[in-house]
Amino acid sequence: MKTTEEVVRGLVKHARPEILKEFRADSCIATTAIGLDILTEFGVLAEPFPVRLLIFNEAFANRIEKGTPWPSNKELIQWSEEDGSYSVGIGVGTQQPGKWAGHLVILIEKRYLLDLSIDQANRPKYNMNFDPVCVEVDEKFFKGAPRVIQSNGSVIRIEALRNDGYSTSPDWIFSSRRKKLVENILRLIKGDFS
Repeated sequence: MKTTEEVVRGLVKHARPEILKEFRADSCIATTAIGLDILTEFGVLAEPFPVRLLIFNEAFANRIEKGTPWPSNKELIQWSEEDGSYSVGIGVGTQQPGKWAGHLVILIEKRYLLDLSIDQANRPKYNMNFDPVCVEVDEKFFKGAPRVIQSNGSVIRIEALRNDGYSTSPDWIFSSRRKKLVENILRLIKGDFS
């Protein structure tokens, strides 16, 4: 029996490259469903967890850290021109027809959030490059306090989101769409264990 840590490590290593062969970068619902299928296969307690992310590159975070007031849209454009300050929101906005206003990640053992599709926030021009992120969360997070972490120089603000709109997405409903990918990823992970 493999430990949860070993399984998650294999999932982080193999899942996203395989998923991106079939899905676009902004495929958090499909990516989470695939991750859950794999974790379930290994007996790991996991469930979908909706969030929203606000991500600030290092230049932006440095300005705020120094006490600079939050920028207007016009000021943000100016900041970007001056020093490359930039921010990205995932799962931020209002519900639109055919589009879910959220971002889906995996909650493992009711203690860790695993975001396999955070790479959709990659903006190399602004020094924003992300690999999957796994972070511990606690009761304060579940009650509404944001979890703030750093990754590759950027600051990521994660907020719990009470919105299960993902559950009507074809990427969530139709497991047949992801069956081959799940089989391929399982094969790769199990190959690492041999």
